[in-house]
Amino acid sequence: MEINSLHDLYLAGVKWELSNFAYPKKESKQENIEQKIVHNTKNIIKTIAPISMTAAQEIVCNATNFSELCNTITEFNHPLKMFAKNTILPTIGEKLLILTDSPSSEDDEFGQILSGVSGELLDKMLNAIGLERNLVSICPLLFWRTPGGRTPTDEELSLTKPFVDKFIELSNPTAVLTLGPLAAKYQFKNNPEFQIFSIPNPSYMILKPDSKKIAWDQLQKMLKSLE
Repeated sequence: MEINSLHDLYLAGVKWELSNFAYPKKESKQENIEQKIVHNTKNIIKTIAPISMTAAQEIVCNATNFSELCNTITEFNHPLKMFAKNTILPTIGEKLLILTDSPSSEDDEFGQILSGVSGELLDKMLNAIGLERNLVSICPLLFWRTPGGRTPTDEELSLTKPFVDKFIELSNPTAVLTLGPLAAKYQFKNNPEFQIFSIPNPSYMILKPDSKKIAWDQLQKMLKSLE
């Protein structure tokens, strides 16, 4: 192997890196190393500061009503936003708050939470206890669909938690109905004064009809708490 096929030879510590580039014989290696360092430094792209939960909390503090909260959600640069077609905003109603898992492909397509057949099943369940969708608050844990509908990461959920907490505060519910396993594990801010009821997500109940009985029992208990 010719000596000119090696470069970045550091005599102290002896570090060799192979390359197809050969140094000119008349140019010192030390000068070439210094030139490379300067050249590479100029091409370094500055890192973007990561979006933190603290940053999300600061943004949410500026929202004093539902309309302002929706604006902050729409403008928030969540990492999932670039993969989703639509931002899925919460809807506000009275007494009951429905907290659901992340949006489905149908939600992302139509820009509305609990769309399609899952939404139709939810409407039937609410009608069965004398409620209508436009009279209840609905909030997803995420406002953007995850790529391929995968389970969201803890980091992705933590970035939207300040918005969800603020929405719960603004809606001031008497009872909360969670849909799905993620919503059922939601850590509510402070000590909630409302009762919490959990049922499977409507999409799961469509696949597992036997789970509708569990949901019906919870809905009846919830109805009593609203009376």
